[in-house]
Amino acid sequence: MRRPALWLSIAPAFCVLALLFYVPLAGAIYGSVADGKHHVSLAAYQSLLRDASVRRGLFFSLEYALASTSAALVYGLAWAALMHRAFPGKRWFGVLSRAPIMIPGVAVALMMLTLLEQGGFLARAIAPLGIALPRIVRDPAGAGTVIALAWKEAPLMGAIVASAFGTLRKEVVQAARSLGATAWRAFWLIQVPAAMPGIAAAALLGFVRALGAFAIPSLLGPAYPKPILVLLYEAFEYGDWPRVCAIGTVFAAASIVVAWLYYGIIQTLVDRDLGARTHDANRRARS
Repeated sequence: MRRPALWLSIAPAFCVLALLFYVPLAGAIYGSVADGKHHVSLAAYQSLLRDASVRRGLFFSLEYALASTSAALVYGLAWAALMHRAFPGKRWFGVLSRAPIMIPGVAVALMMLTLLEQGGFLARAIAPLGIALPRIVRDPAGAGTVIALAWKEAPLMGAIVASAFGTLRKEVVQAARSLGATAWRAFWLIQVPAAMPGIAAAALLGFVRALGAFAIPSLLGPAYPKPILVLLYEAFEYGDWPRVCAIGTVFAAASIVVAWLYYGIIQTLVDRDLGARTHDANRRARS
């Protein structure tokens, strides 16, 4: 393909990406350093660095996003492995287990409030047994936020992981089983490494969605520290635009750094696994 034709083929996608990401990011960066007099000022960033609530809010947002993504990924792996097996009611199980994808975040937060609040359904159900429900909603550690985000994101991640598993030929797993590998070893040593790019994409998508969630952390999260997006919304309500743009820029930068680190780790693992397989294949060929 000639170079002009190549550029024309990717131009629509690039324009959409630029319109939805690069232009708003450039606007946020400019708004965070502009002082209204066409001068560059870092006062908004200096204010953020001095504000302990912003620092704690950013780390808290990263913590619950990573925790919920890890929990959802474990569920997604288990769900994908289960959906590759035949069992009674598989079709209905697949439909019902995907239901959280279609439920809005506000509805999920209200459901978790009625279920996990200390006076909610679960607390009243276990009260006759003499069991007291610990504080989950508005817990300082963000347990309610992690549970709600993991419950909502797990089906989507499971669907992506299941699609990644579906690209692996069944003959490969059958050959491993015929050579003595158990189903568990075939799953961890063959299916998971082969599906690692899809697993990485699912984890990254889940992390970005959890980090960008607003309704669930604001309704289920603790009063302090507040998630970074809640602090951004409060600055927006006060009309402090340099602070809004600065928080948005820091938030975007943190997301990009975490995504870059995660993809670097995943790519290292994939390359290491590919190198080990190539070495084993060459050794067998020489012998």
